[in-house]
Amino acid sequence: MENKKTIVGVPAKRLEIVEILNQIYSRNFIELEELEKRVEAAEYAQTLEDLEKIIADVPPEIITSNLRAGTENPPAEQIPFLVFTTKTIAGKELINHPLTFKTVWSTLTLDFRNAPLHTGITEVYFNAIKSTCEIIVPPGMIIENSCKEIRSYVYTDKHFNQMQKTNPAVIHITGKLIMSTLSLKVKK
Repeated sequence: MENKKTIVGVPAKRLEIVEILNQIYSRNFIELEELEKRVEAAEYAQTLEDLEKIIADVPPEIITSNLRAGTENPPAEQIPFLVFTTKTIAGKELINHPLTFKTVWSTLTLDFRNAPLHTGITEVYFNAIKSTCEIIVPPGMIIENSCKEIRSYVYTDKHFNQMQKTNPAVIHITGKLIMSTLSLKVKK
């Protein structure tokens, strides 16, 4: 008799598993090499059973109950969670603070050139796994990057070094980049 495996719900479960892996890595329960191995296994898992096996050895008390329930603060529906997606967010869409983005195998562009930002610091938080993130700012705007980079690359536009601060708004980037790319660009 053939053993039937569940395939309905795999994309949602994959996201949950990757978030759990990110959480246990950030708490130093697994090493980077193990995180990479398990994230890759999640990427190629075909069934819910395959996905559950990836975290079967993680004690339940390590996984926070609110993560398992799918609720976080702020509510999950308020945080863009991009999976296998390409998205550009620009202008007025960028005035909510702080800006929080979770991406898995996605491309996200934040274009601040026409965003009505106020004087001061705009916080942008990334939790990116195997993603490409791009931030575009007008000349004179300052970007401060303090992301934790794990086997990731940050490319900075050559014009950043030649800029004078003429815009009172500052973009401060925090969060984690895991096997991802962050590009910081200046465009008119």
